[in-house]
Amino acid sequence: MRSPKLHAIVPPTLPLPVEEKLAQDTALLMHNQPGQSLLKVEVILEVSNVPFSSIYAYLAAKMLKEGTVTKSHQDITEILELCGAHLKVHLNADHFTLELLVLASYAPPAIALLFEILQEVRFSKDRLDHVRALIAQKLTLKTAQNSYLSFQRFKRTIFGSSHPYGWSVLRQDLERVDANALQHHYNTAFLVPRYVLLSGCVTESCKQDIKRRFGALTLAQSPLPLQKPRVRTAQNIRQNAPNALQASILLGRVLPKASHRDYISLLIANQAIGGYFGARLVQIIREKLGYTYSISSHITVLKQSSYWWLYTETSTQIAQKAYREIQNQLERLCTRPITKQELHTVKQHILGEYIGRVHDPFWTMSKIKNVRLHHLPSDHYAQLADAVACIEAADIRRITQSYFSPTALTSVITSAEYPPAS
Repeated sequence: MRSPKLHAIVPPTLPLPVEEKLAQDTALLMHNQPGQSLLKVEVILEVSNVPFSSIYAYLAAKMLKEGTVTKSHQDITEILELCGAHLKVHLNADHFTLELLVLASYAPPAIALLFEILQEVRFSKDRLDHVRALIAQKLTLKTAQNSYLSFQRFKRTIFGSSHPYGWSVLRQDLERVDANALQHHYNTAFLVPRYVLLSGCVTESCKQDIKRRFGALTLAQSPLPLQKPRVRTAQNIRQNAPNALQASILLGRVLPKASHRDYISLLIANQAIGGYFGARLVQIIREKLGYTYSISSHITVLKQSSYWWLYTETSTQIAQKAYREIQNQLERLCTRPITKQELHTVKQHILGEYIGRVHDPFWTMSKIKNVRLHHLPSDHYAQLADAVACIEAADIRRITQSYFSPTALTSVITSAEYPPAS
């Protein structure tokens, strides 16, 4: 028996969603996959750029399932359990997303509950006090973790603590907000759905139910857009964590928006640096030297900017060795092209991951959402596939030189070996 012939990977085209308009500027995007038993409903709201909007958005996200005009927190939990549904709230500095995953046969009551939460949520004083206490407890635990301390310091450094992208919750912020103010800001600033996304088993009755409910929704005034973060000088920061057993190492920088001409090349270069198990830093820092169990790099995309970050944890004793070797490898990538085998593996991994997931309707909708939220061309992923096929080692070196030179990166190392700041 002969094995099948090998063929070059040809990624399929990302399907276009079915689109309809709802109230005002709200767009309904649908991607139906027959035979799927699950339905995902995502409601994406814009976060307002008003004073203290970050803490209001943060607390509202934490409290959305705490009760409505007619239903308690327990009522909401019981309805979700009866429907076999899961409701999550995602928040970043740009968007506030409610995500409902439910068996399609139980979708009507779950959608009704989602709409009620969105339109009639009530932030009572007792539930706000309860949520504040839980957040304070979690903050106590988080501030004992190197990773949390490093990331908060990193974002404040590259974006500034006054910009929403550099903001992180503090105890004094929690006490500043009362229930009435939170309710007012939610009703006037956050209730601005820009997209309603349906994926999976999208039936005609489900679509009509969504159109009826959201088509009549009274929207808040559109929020002011966030200001673009100003460019900041790279810094090397060392901070003390006296009880830490390990040291955390975080490097990164601000990158252009996803619509920038270099964005696709940046994605490919990141993959080669630390974006998957075969990447350069994984092979050297983890596999060859054994300095860490895990090291990876990522690009986080926001509306007004993007940022690249590389993170690992090591023992305190070898943290400086690991940091210097990371710098050495980045410098090598800036000055020497990656090998043909490295380049081939990077290309195959990117395209193979795409093919492996493109038939998942929820993954497909996540890519459609990415295109819409960041104003990318509709053929963005086809352009990505073409760029992967054509990119050369010299192109990756050029991008690495332009964006990932060690001198251009802010570094934050959190360890017990550093004395407290005076």
